[in-house]
Amino acid sequence: MKKYNSSEIKKLNMKNILRILHINNPISRKDIVKLTDLRPSSVTRLTRELIEKGYIYEEGIYEDNAPGRKKILLNINKEAFISLIVDVGVNETIIGFGYFNGYVEILKKILTPKDPEEFFYEIKKFYMKYKKIKNIKILSFSIPGLVDVEKNIILLAPNLGWKNVNIEQFLKLDIPILADNEANLSVIAEKYHAKDLKNISNIVFVEIREGIGTGIIINNQLYRGFSYSGGEFGHTVINMNSKEQCHCSRQGCWEQYGSILNVIKNYEGIIEGKDPIEKFENLKRQPNAKKTLLNWAENNAIGMANIINALNPEALIIGGELSDMPIYFYEYLIKKIRENSLPFSSKKTIIRPTIFKKYNSNLVGACIFSINKHIEEIK
Repeated sequence: MKKYNSSEIKKLNMKNILRILHINNPISRKDIVKLTDLRPSSVTRLTRELIEKGYIYEEGIYEDNAPGRKKILLNINKEAFISLIVDVGVNETIIGFGYFNGYVEILKKILTPKDPEEFFYEIKKFYMKYKKIKNIKILSFSIPGLVDVEKNIILLAPNLGWKNVNIEQFLKLDIPILADNEANLSVIAEKYHAKDLKNISNIVFVEIREGIGTGIIINNQLYRGFSYSGGEFGHTVINMNSKEQCHCSRQGCWEQYGSILNVIKNYEGIIEGKDPIEKFENLKRQPNAKKTLLNWAENNAIGMANIINALNPEALIIGGELSDMPIYFYEYLIKKIRENSLPFSSKKTIIRPTIFKKYNSNLVGACIFSINKHIEEIK
């Protein structure tokens, strides 16, 4: 077992206080003492240093009727750390600032170049432009595919046609670079911001767009798998009699029947739109699309029920392009998920759409990912 000296213990305690503030803000020093078991004097000293470093600030006094000294609340200084975050979409890429309080600001939307060299050339230009505006500390990517997070290599992004793309070979920058799968980042974001998940340790986030991915948290730890392909439930088979070939070379994958490409294909009317996401947005608003959408919901219910039966999560969150569906769709989908899953597996499982409507969950996740990395490296 590693032994820590006093300086290292101080750093660990400081990082722990910052993590607590990110989960429970605003919060008083007294409550930090309860959560950490540190001495009040230690918490006072450490929070004073965090204030001096600009990470946190005193927000105000908590008014209650309890006797004794009033509680001074502490909160996160959003400007203490800023990342440039990039949501790489199959057709459209979103670029924004990620702040230390976990919130994001969208700066630009661009069409995604299909050639990775051209894509990262554009991203580098944006970084050089925006670093003149903000003190950017990390560049963080959300990727629609498998990512080696240690080496920053996009192992496979099938809907982009990218394979073994080494991000750092294209981006030779003076700041750290991070990248992860979009569903992994979505589950991180949901866990961070959703109040009903604060005390939940096992969560699955289902991201449905042109493909299907899942982000998995087990015992409060993100699960990526041995070779970064954990959570590829989109390539579990839900139709044994399918003759259609998935891009993974197999037949009958959930992704073939549950992605937005399937519902667009099966809709009998005319749908306008420059790409699948725009077409799907228009499809949702069609008055005669309800039957098609509910049939599609049944396909997704099978895939999601398989997840519940396999992992027995405390919460199953539905996101991606399903983040703002009509109420009837969610009611029917959740009903079918419970019907198709084992009763004792799904009885207590929270099943709901993502809390993120204005911003993509994975874009927010790219921000949280960079915050966690920054806290790890605080000296």
